[in-house]
Amino acid sequence: VYKRQGLGVAGHASGRLRLYPESGGQGGELNLEAGSLRWQAGTARPVAARSVTVTGRTAPGGTGPEIALLAEAQGFTGPSSDLDEVRLVLDGPPSALAVRLEADGRVLDAPGALDARLALRQTAAGPEITLVSLEGSLADQPLGSRTPATLTFPDGGMLLEGLALEVGGGELAGSARLGLSSPRVDLVARQFPLELVSLVDPRIDLEGRMEALLELGGDAPEAQGRFELTFDPITFASRRRTVPVRIEAAGTLRSSRLSFAVEGVGPPEQPVRLSGELPLRVDLEAFGLSAPSNGSLDARLDWAGDIRDVLVLLPMNDHLLHGETRVALRLAGTVGNPRIAGGVTLSDGYYEHLLAGTVLSPLQVELVGEGDRLRVAQFEALAGKGRVAGEGSLVLDPARGLPLTLALEFEDARLIARDEMTARAGGRLEIEGPLGDPSIVGRVDVDKVDAQLRNNLPPDVVELDVVAIGDGNADAAAAPVLVPDSSDSSDAPAGKLDIDVRLPGRVFVRGLGLDSEWEGRLAVGGLTAQPTLTGRVESIRGVMIFLGRRFRIVDSEIRFPGGGEIEPEVDVRAVYDGPEYVVTLAITGPITRSEITLSSVPQLPQSEILSRALFNKSSGELSALEAIQLA
Repeated sequence: VYKRQGLGVAGHASGRLRLYPESGGQGGELNLEAGSLRWQAGTARPVAARSVTVTGRTAPGGTGPEIALLAEAQGFTGPSSDLDEVRLVLDGPPSALAVRLEADGRVLDAPGALDARLALRQTAAGPEITLVSLEGSLADQPLGSRTPATLTFPDGGMLLEGLALEVGGGELAGSARLGLSSPRVDLVARQFPLELVSLVDPRIDLEGRMEALLELGGDAPEAQGRFELTFDPITFASRRRTVPVRIEAAGTLRSSRLSFAVEGVGPPEQPVRLSGELPLRVDLEAFGLSAPSNGSLDARLDWAGDIRDVLVLLPMNDHLLHGETRVALRLAGTVGNPRIAGGVTLSDGYYEHLLAGTVLSPLQVELVGEGDRLRVAQFEALAGKGRVAGEGSLVLDPARGLPLTLALEFEDARLIARDEMTARAGGRLEIEGPLGDPSIVGRVDVDKVDAQLRNNLPPDVVELDVVAIGDGNADAAAAPVLVPDSSDSSDAPAGKLDIDVRLPGRVFVRGLGLDSEWEGRLAVGGLTAQPTLTGRVESIRGVMIFLGRRFRIVDSEIRFPGGGEIEPEVDVRAVYDGPEYVVTLAITGPITRSEITLSSVPQLPQSEILSRALFNKSSGELSALEAIQLA
């Protein structure tokens, strides 16, 4: 029945409803039990419950029917919650209903608990909701209410009065009058914990406290007011290197113009300063914000110092960059046609990728504002004995995703410099498209690769205890949680890859008794979010020393078939020319599931091949030490 109405409801229920006359009015009792409930609305995660029980009764009262109802849900899940238990209690007449809501579980993937008491009243002006009390916690931060808060909806508008919440040792208070004459919003935050921001977006791992003030008022279409923001101190919880910083911002809104000033104070010798005026219309009656496309812009960003002191505040754990930097940018024009002037320079900089070992030094960068774009006037650096250079621009057109055009050329550049591998290459890459998902096209000619095989395995493998959550829960299995199809990439970066990688020999793989040289050609394709790798690498020459015997690497290759997972297929053959037998060791198949086979000429049983080749003995003639070496 529900599917026909497009409601997407599933599950099973049984219950009993009894209606009877009582004291000249209508009485009734309800008992309901339900299981494996699920309600799907659109593409969001469905609302589901493992079990639900409802008991209630109604009886005539002085002002109408009196309701007493208890609803309890176990294993409740929703778009942003996984609650072990939810309990709802209703008591009183519909015109003055007392409500209590209790919940315990996880909210926004963090532990949470809630105990809220509300009063629902129907008045001549419309419904009235009062938050009588609130207790709970979220992500180990305590939540509570200091005073009752009331929400009403007179004349189609909204009126909020008396909001005063305690959040993690801080406070959030305010009032609002929206959609009515003389609208106004007043909000204050004191010592608000920034750790809660990461619950909304886990990529923002801030720690610190926020002070905030917002005052807005005035009839449409030109509300006026002011704001103040202070973050002190701010740090990134996941950073290996982090320093506290203080950010202060203030602004006023007058005549549809927002004047603002922002200052960041931290380790830099000179604070970062951003100031200016922007067009902004706030309509408190229609709940709207707008920035007219013909509204003029006037903003400036100024700073000078070592770029390291700024980047240390950003989540860039695997990158190191420092050097004297000057920033003097001006934004003018209109919202629909922004114009930028000024520039950014980095002199004698040093960049290092801490994982790949790539070092660019000295690094010279100059960005110049030229109307609708930032042009890369200079990008030059040494990479080992080679060089890297680039040029391009970034167009200030948000409607087109801030189009980026960048061409990088490198010659004999040391791109990888790790203990186990070094690589030098030349080539050209062209990066073009929206800033968030550009396409990368080009060619890379690998000059030389030195790879060292090392035995870095630990002596013992640590066995981890695995705890399976939710096993054996038949009810939960009957109400599955829908997971978005990963093949739907409508919101994923769509930048395309088309890179031709050429390895014309001089790819050396050495160590653990192996000394070999390889050549090949690879093609990097697909998307930046899901690259593919096709092609092959073939052996030119090579030897492997195993228990004092010399094996030749012959007719070997490593193939990359492409597809969603990058898993090479190996076909490596090592041949030992013994006095009586020629032994071939073959490693074939996908690299994670490869198989090793032995063959010999003349033919021998598998159990005899290695003992004959390595010790010139049958397996039964081996000494204890030789048997151990062979094992």
